[in-house]
This record gives sequence, structure tokens and C-alpha cells, in this order.
Amino acid sequence: MNSQSKTFYFALLSLFCLNANACTDFIYKSNDGDIAVGRDMEFASNLLSELVTHPRGEVQSSLTIDPESNTTSLQGDYQWDVIYGYIGINTLNANITFDGMNEAGLACSILMLPDFADFQKVPKDSSQNGGPSTSSPNVLMQLNFCDWALAQFNSTEEVELQLPSILLWGITPTQFVNSPWFVNRALPPTSFDVHYSIHDKYGNSIVIEYTDGLTYKVHQNSVGVMTNSPPFDWHMYNLNQYIGLSGKNPADVVLGKTTLNKNYNENTVFKPYGMQSNFVGLPGSFSSQARFTRIALFLQTVAPTDDAVNVCNHLLNSVDVFLGSNYYSEVSDDGKETLGMDMSQWATIRDLTNKKFYFRSYNGTQWKVVDMAFEENADRFFTRGSPTYTMSVSVPIGAYNAASDFTESSNSTTA
Repeated sequence: MNSQSKTFYFALLSLFCLNANACTDFIYKSNDGDIAVGRDMEFASNLLSELVTHPRGEVQSSLTIDPESNTTSLQGDYQWDVIYGYIGINTLNANITFDGMNEAGLACSILMLPDFADFQKVPKDSSQNGGPSTSSPNVLMQLNFCDWALAQFNSTEEVELQLPSILLWGITPTQFVNSPWFVNRALPPTSFDVHYSIHDKYGNSIVIEYTDGLTYKVHQNSVGVMTNSPPFDWHMYNLNQYIGLSGKNPADVVLGKTTLNKNYNENTVFKPYGMQSNFVGLPGSFSSQARFTRIALFLQTVAPTDDAVNVCNHLLNSVDVFLGSNYYSEVSDDGKETLGMDMSQWATIRDLTNKKFYFRSYNGTQWKVVDMAFEENADRFFTRGSPTYTMSVSVPIGAYNAASDFTESSNSTTA
């Protein structure tokens, strides 16, 4: 990196230190059996996110690291072919999918796990020309995980079965800046600590976490929700505090006389102040703990319906972060204050049953949709040999049928 690039990097690094890394992800099954997944992406700096199509036959590879020189390369030994075409949302214009769904009905999301994620280490003897040797596990960079899963598998069970075949290493922001992906792009956040939420069309849901630098944990997600730090186990334990809350509005409570006031002989009736008093005490902040608890309880009380997408829409609205609700400030040595505001940059609803990918952005809150099962779209986007198409997440308001807004990209390799 030249001196000018270094100056630019360190001048903006403080801004990215202010970024909140917030995400909410959940699965819902409707009365008629349809499965849909909702996800919200909250971040302070512009992620430059795009929708990207990946056709069957596309050859993909992980960004690999040479443990001897600590340099990254796209010329690693580990490659895979796209078996199931998929649509994903990238970030920083890089070839990484943070949120996606494939044509087999598998959904994968990357969510931030700051201060807890600790990925596996690439041993020095496993590197050969910048990649792993043939006798070592396939070395996969942590931000390539969803692409690896969506391209090849059709269920959470298949993903779980293949986890022993990979060694998942964690790229740092400094390595990212010096990688082949960093070419005139926005700077990354100061942490790539993440975990993974995966769902399938059968209604299965798992969370995968790497937290000890050695191995991983697969959590069978019975509540169907994941947010951010702390890890999944902590959130599940924390739910014990709220088991008394339900969808039923509380009844009047009668308290009789007390021994502390012998002159008072009448009972006192306590009433809730109107309806919707049942969730008094429910965490209402935008913290990861509050969002997890809120969605987990709402999923238990939402009225049965045949419209899974509509339910996901309403649940996402309960965790929508507006500008000004959460901001960060840092004062430099010269007294200049830098502000960063968190916001829900985009949200998705992935209808795993009907293969429809819905999305919206902060400035375009009307839902847009790409029907992946529609024959014309499937032929255009997923047929072997098709090019890769991209589209900004911030498409014009009113473009409900968004398939026509894709433009061809040259950043694809098919076989």
C-alpha cells in the first residue's frame, strides 16, 4: 500500500471503528406450510450492497492465505462449482454473499459476532502456492462461507455434514485491504467476527459458530432466531427471564387488605392501562439481546396465517433501525468530532417454499421481488453458462418486479 493509500486508510479507520454491526435473522412457517426467512442488515457506513445472481456451473474459489508470508491470494487450490443457482446480497462490492437463497430452498446469512468469533488457524505445512495442500482440509475464508453453502447444498443437514471437510480461517481488515478484492472500494469495518444462520425449505434452522480457534459448534435453532453477540447459547439462556410474557392481555388483579394497615378493610382492584399490556417488560431497545428476545417471543404469539411473507414483513418492522436511533461519536486529537449513525440499510424476505427473494432498502421501503422459480427468470439467471447479473439494492421505488433491473456483469466464471 503506498503512502497516499495508507493516509486514506488511517484517516477513515476511525469512522469504521464507530460502526455498529447489527443483524436480525429468523424463520417462520405459515399455517399452510410455507417457509419464509426474514433478515435485517443494520450498519453505519454504506455497504455498497448489490444483488448478485450465480448460475449453475459458475466456478468459485475462496480467498486463501499463505501462513508463511501472511498474504492473501485468489489462486488457492480450493474451488467448487455452483450446483444450485442462487441470488445473494454482497457487501463492499466484493465477491462475498452476506445473505442469499438458492433454487433448492436453502437460505444462508452472515451475522456479526464481535468479540466472540475465533476462527481456525491455517497451519504452515498446509500451504502450497498460496493454498492448502491436497492432504489438508479445504481452506475456506470466513466471508466465503455462504457462497460455499448456497452453491452446493440443499438442506441444513447437508451443510452440517460437510463442515468437517473445511478449515475456516478468519481474514482481518488489514488483510482485506491488501487483498485482490480491495480495488478502489470502501474500507471494511474493523472486525470480521461473524457467525452463520442457515435455514431450509423443510423448516430446519441451525446456527454455526467458531469461537475457540479450533473447532465449531452447530446449534439446532429451535426458536428460529439469531442476532449478534453474545453467542447463541447465551441468548437461549436469557430467554428464561421472559417466559412469563405471552400474547394474552393480563386480567384484573384483586389484592386484599394487608396486615400492615389494619384500618383498611377493602380490596383493591388493579387493572392494566388498556390493551397491549401483555408485553410490559419486553426489551425494546435495538441491542442484539433485545432484538433476539423480541422476535423469539413474537414468533410464539403471532396469529396463524397462510401468508408467511406478510408475517416476516411485520416482524422485521419491529427491529427496523431508523437514523438517529443509535449514533456514535469519536473526538480526534485536534478536537474534531466524527459521527456515525446506525441504520437498517436493507432487509430481505426469502420465501423458501415459493422461491421468491424480496428485498427493500432504507430509502426504498416498498418490497421488491425476484421470482426465482419463474421460468423466464430461472433460464436467464441460473442456466449453466449464463452470465452473472448485478443490481443495486437501492433500486427505484415502485420497481416491484425487480428481475428486469438486473444488468450483466463480467465477474463470473462458468464451466
